[in-house]
Amino acid sequence: YQKLTDYWDEFVNWKTSQEAREVSTLNKANSALNKLPHRLGPSRYAKNIPKWEEKEEQLCQAGIVVEIDGWGTRTKHYAYARKAQLSDSGELVALGPRQQELKEKITEAVSLARQGKYVPIREKDEFTLALGMKEHPGRTRGVGSVP
Repeated sequence: YQKLTDYWDEFVNWKTSQEAREVSTLNKANSALNKLPHRLGPSRYAKNIPKWEEKEEQLCQAGIVVEIDGWGTRTKHYAYARKAQLSDSGELVALGPRQQELKEKITEAVSLARQGKYVPIREKDEFTLALGMKEHPGRTRGVGSVP
């Protein structure tokens, strides 16, 4: 570890500084606000999207209408990343109560849009309506980085 010795003291000084402690405290607080974190692990979105799309395609080829037909791609990916899965009957199975609640809210928002009672626009689409949060302006939405 000879290469590390040149930087080790500097690293330790940073990690024990007041500024680093403040940054750590802020990051912990922000992390605690995320009520539905993704559960993708190291594979992230890039490796999982083809699997999700393949499952949808298999069901469609079998003549099964998937429950999430009409959901936006970003919305589907968000649900899948939180361990929701399509059953063999095409139903989206959400594992926990928070995921189930989100599924119901998204379904309601998509239904309102289909009935014309809600007109989705870029920053105020069905997904943001269901989440109940404002879109962060100027950020790329629903795309992961590809290694």
